[in-house]
Amino acid sequence: MEDSAIISMLSQRKESAIEMMQKKYGRLCRQIAGNMLRSTEDAEEVCNDTLLTAWNRIPPETPNYLGAFLCKITRNLSLKKIEYNSAEKRKGNYESLPIDELAEVLCTIQDSPEDSCDADELSAAISEFLRGQKTVNRQIFIRRYFAGDSVKDIAEAFDMTENNVSGSLLRTRKKLAAYLANQGFSL
Repeated sequence: MEDSAIISMLSQRKESAIEMMQKKYGRLCRQIAGNMLRSTEDAEEVCNDTLLTAWNRIPPETPNYLGAFLCKITRNLSLKKIEYNSAEKRKGNYESLPIDELAEVLCTIQDSPEDSCDADELSAAISEFLRGQKTVNRQIFIRRYFAGDSVKDIAEAFDMTENNVSGSLLRTRKKLAAYLANQGFSL
């Protein structure tokens, strides 16, 4: 089923749209959540919450790309789940996330409206930077830092060695840092 038809069904508040989203994007959302959370139960909970969030946000929102919309919701809910699970009282058993590798390049703390504007500008700058990269480097970067895929999984998908993938990620991070510095972002 086409995304536009699913969005139309959501706008008409037809519950079958949830089933259609699940069929079309459930596996992708579970993969993203599973890569980040490393817990089947938490990943399933996040996927269910993703569908509910989409139901609540469409309308008034009308995404151009339903898959990207759902992936972004899944990723954000996964990050919130990690934060919840790793609170002092709960001490979740989480390894560092792939996004932690970008910590020296990105500053993403948002405490004020000004910080939110800065984050929007940073997001736009990163998107612009990635559009200028070779397709394979962009895909590796996005799979690692957005979808949370392991270096091993990326290497298998691109028929590369893990060292080649790690090297590509390192070079792209360095280029990103230089690009952001050149754009006036303080690192």
